[in-house]
Amino acid sequence: MEIVLEIQAEGCEVRKGGDILTGYLSLDGSCLVGYDFTIKFEGLIRTWLRPINSTGGALIAEYKARPFLKETQDITTPLYNSDPSTEQISCRLPFEFVIPESLISARSDVASHYLNLLPTVKEGPTYQGPTSGTVYMRPMIAYMLTASNTHIGRVKGYRCTREIIVMPSMSAAPPLQTEHFQREYKVNSCKALKRHMWTRPIGKLTVSAVEPQPLNLSTGEPRATTTAAIKLLFKPCKAQISAARPYDWNISVKSFLHIKTFFTTQPFNRIPTEKGAEIDPVVGVDSQITAPDVRRCDTLPWRLYRLSSAGTITTDAAAATPWTSTLIVPVSASKTLLPIFLSPLSARRYVLVLQLNVEDMFHGVIALEIPIQVIHDPSQTASHSRWSSGG
Repeated sequence: MEIVLEIQAEGCEVRKGGDILTGYLSLDGSCLVGYDFTIKFEGLIRTWLRPINSTGGALIAEYKARPFLKETQDITTPLYNSDPSTEQISCRLPFEFVIPESLISARSDVASHYLNLLPTVKEGPTYQGPTSGTVYMRPMIAYMLTASNTHIGRVKGYRCTREIIVMPSMSAAPPLQTEHFQREYKVNSCKALKRHMWTRPIGKLTVSAVEPQPLNLSTGEPRATTTAAIKLLFKPCKAQISAARPYDWNISVKSFLHIKTFFTTQPFNRIPTEKGAEIDPVVGVDSQITAPDVRRCDTLPWRLYRLSSAGTITTDAAAATPWTSTLIVPVSASKTLLPIFLSPLSARRYVLVLQLNVEDMFHGVIALEIPIQVIHDPSQTASHSRWSSGG
């Protein structure tokens, strides 16, 4: 007997939460009596890591598989048979599953951020189980449709499996509270500016930024886009007031995404961080960066911040009045990126890195590392940038 899982709407290669998955279990054989099939729609995640001992030798790889979704449907073949001497007969048995928009846990202590539907993911190096041959990745998140029957007595066991690609709709979460991740992000930076390496500073430049609007992968634009607002505050030294002319500066900004994929062989007990992965032997992290985008701004509007400590406007020309401005930086990314996700065994997060350079000035590295969300939300329209790409 041959068994095949047929999926209706074959042209729909990617499914989302709320979709109805329908099809048929197709059976071909000369005897179709006495077979009870179970069709399962399952979601599972597999990860692995190879710990290193103190002498530098590799230990046996640790690997873990964890299901997070399971729906079943029992099907019994019709009570008819054919003469073995005749041609084979065919039978098509329908099935139907609903892909949930969110997960359900039997435990009441499971945090809500672990109950979001996960995207299909296959990334990182692979490892094959030594006995089962099962493939593990960092991570592997897969949805499988499986049909099998119970092997009892003379009833032969059959099994058929098909993979279903899932990309759930993901709306934006509230901005991350970076004060709880002080070693993970850098939302402000302050550096002294000099006209020459060995001269006195003309003042200090402070830059800061907050989490921008998310990058939405489901818009009709060729790339996912958003903008980041960098606030600038320049405080000149009193002795260098005449030399402090920020409106004459040319500022360039290099931006790129830092991609962080976390994986573990034991469930996370908190949201994973890169610093935490350095000290936890069962947590690993893979880091990548996207191609940098460099933009140059030579017409940045500056204004004097003349409010005194008492809240009044100062008119003292000799005072070292700070200058303020806001730099809007367009950010774009390829739509091949995965949206952010968090599961008990793996997580994906993104950091937007912004590096500023004041041309013809000597200063230390001015860099910000702020959180940014990558989402898949078809209900949101594309955002249009007022800037054009530059080199």
